[in-house]
Amino acid sequence: MNQTEDISVKSTANGEHTAIMVIHGIGEQVPFETLDMFTRGILASLNDRAKSQETRTYSPAHRQRTCTIPGTSESWLENCISLDAGNSPRIDIYEYYWAHEMTRQVTVKDIVQWMKDISSYARKYYGENPKKDVEERCKEEPRLKNLFEPSGQFHESGYLRMMGPGVRLLLFVLEILESAALRSWPLIQWVFNFLMARAKKVLINYIGDVVAYTATDRKAYLFKVRQSILQNSRLMLESILKNDEYGSVIVASHSLGTVVGYDTLNRIHKLPKKEPYFDKIKGFITFGSPLDKIAFYFREHITKDAKIRLQMINNLHSFKKVEMKYPGIDIDASDPLKVVDNTSNNLKNVKWINFFDRNDPVSGNLDLYNVDENHKLDMDKPFGLTHIKYWEHPPMYKKILNFFSSDLS
Repeated sequence: MNQTEDISVKSTANGEHTAIMVIHGIGEQVPFETLDMFTRGILASLNDRAKSQETRTYSPAHRQRTCTIPGTSESWLENCISLDAGNSPRIDIYEYYWAHEMTRQVTVKDIVQWMKDISSYARKYYGENPKKDVEERCKEEPRLKNLFEPSGQFHESGYLRMMGPGVRLLLFVLEILESAALRSWPLIQWVFNFLMARAKKVLINYIGDVVAYTATDRKAYLFKVRQSILQNSRLMLESILKNDEYGSVIVASHSLGTVVGYDTLNRIHKLPKKEPYFDKIKGFITFGSPLDKIAFYFREHITKDAKIRLQMINNLHSFKKVEMKYPGIDIDASDPLKVVDNTSNNLKNVKWINFFDRNDPVSGNLDLYNVDENHKLDMDKPFGLTHIKYWEHPPMYKKILNFFSSDLS
């Protein structure tokens, strides 16, 4: 069935259906690829459950809606896949596609510098948190236990600490190879140039996306890329929320898409005026997420004496966030620089489920956020391939259905 309707028209369904907005991650994505993979995973799990319960199975249908920006004549056509069993609420799955926003202007030099910075910030953090303090903090904050060894010592490879030295070693090896005598042989030179071109392409198309999106300097040429991605993500999510057919809306995201999803929800969370439809947002699904690592990276951009700026940033990025502590900065209620938070908090009841695999260097247990459930998966995939295999892992979709049983029923 191919159906077109205005998103502002009130439906007779009266809010009984569920919408899922899926956000892709890094890489050379193409339109509807993410939608296809997520839909297949959810559909298979839904039908496995339907067969075990001897109820009607779900079938997919392509639907369309015309979305409009309030107060303007601007509109766009939104596509979704509807999963319908006829005797239960429908599940509509949308895709937020943002790969075209990336201009690929990031250079290998930008990426290497970014990786060095993260490593330097990590080493500084470890130096400011000695073992005796860590042991006490682990007792007080159980979520920190995944960052440390049972002894209370930091993981030697924790939070990309060793990445900077690793990058420097890699560059040193490449310099040796480039000057090697074997490079004078035409065949060896061709092979070397081919491999280097492929390596640079992978760096720019994958890690380059992270570098571009995490540009926080408003003067940086990459900052507008992040702003555009977030503006369009929020616009799409709000257009779905305003549809009266939906009683619940869930955001699902992978890899860097989890950061886009989090930032989108955080913007809605902090809007000065709370709209009634914000309460439709019931859940957040993340898999292969680098949110902890990126939050850690942003954390180090604040100087120790900037108490007011620190509190403002904590308030503005507070959606399900554990308040980050800064060594040497202690702000209690009696501090004359204690700032009262009068900003909005619109999303207090969103449930969050996170999936990670130990063979995925990008993801991990999210310790810096109030996640309802962190699930360690064992996808039994090679270290370099694990990050892209979540889409094909049936146990993940089964856990998603169980976690949101009241919404995806």
